[in-house]
Amino acid sequence: MATPEEPAQDPTFPKAKPSAAVTAAPSGTVPSGVTAAPANTGVGPRIAKALIDFWQLGTAIAGITAAVITGLTYFATHQEVNRVACFANQNLLLRTMPAEIERVKMQVELKKDQARALPDGPAERMIEKDIDQLEGNIAKLEEKEQKNTEAMERHACDSEITSKTESK
Repeated sequence: MATPEEPAQDPTFPKAKPSAAVTAAPSGTVPSGVTAAPANTGVGPRIAKALIDFWQLGTAIAGITAAVITGLTYFATHQEVNRVACFANQNLLLRTMPAEIERVKMQVELKKDQARALPDGPAERMIEKDIDQLEGNIAKLEEKEQKNTEAMERHACDSEITSKTESK
């Protein structure tokens, strides 16, 4: 049985014998005659640290590579962006061209009204030149609208993009 000064011990373990040679040293100091080994000396710990560093570097490179590959496969490629831009441009032109033609036609009508109100003379001839120029603009706009409509019908954006990538 244990006495009040001694704690109870497991009977399967031998009783520790106090050593008279070992005395407690103040904290932070090494007893005389004993040399402390420097921490992490030898080849083993250095190799382990180098492997850990390379493992971290390899993991970082693998993560960055995976992110780049994911970005390239998920987001649009350069060719797809060009194709979408071409279609958007064609669609914008098709939607705005009729309004532009109507605007120019209204200018022609206004100029004709001005010409009717003026007496014959240089001012009327100047307005008639403006009318001729505006009617020429209407013809150009209608031709451009027709070309854009035909380009959309034959999927010109697909062929333009393909020809650009083949020429590179």
